[in-house]
Amino acid sequence: MHRDRLIKIMNHLRNNVVEDQFDLSTWVGTNEKPWDGLEDLTYGPFCNTVACAMGHAATIPEFKKLGLTLVRHPMNPMVGIIKFEEYVYAEAVSKFLDISINEVDYLFMADHYRNDEDDFTNITKEEVASRIESFLNES
Repeated sequence: MHRDRLIKIMNHLRNNVVEDQFDLSTWVGTNEKPWDGLEDLTYGPFCNTVACAMGHAATIPEFKKLGLTLVRHPMNPMVGIIKFEEYVYAEAVSKFLDISINEVDYLFMADHYRNDEDDFTNITKEEVASRIESFLNES
């Protein structure tokens, strides 16, 4: 497990991510808030996209140098997916953080935060950061 990377993601969520640009249900972008393809998810009055914890993590310069990136979704150009080396989606996160797919699901997948009838878009960045912190304390 790359504890240092998980700590960096936790701190990035708490210190650098704007709450209204956080959405755990998408890697980056939605049909309502499309992603323009920029790597840095530049924030400002003209940025209206959203990203999950790992989507935001892909903007951390150190992680970008290691090869973590966002790429256009092959079926929907309004959204992006996470990529690391030749891996995409949860497998990319698993390889990048050196954790299991089950651990990726637990930490970063919206359906592991709420039961099926709840709205996944209201999960906060602090909920994810707190779960990462608990996971690290238990590991």
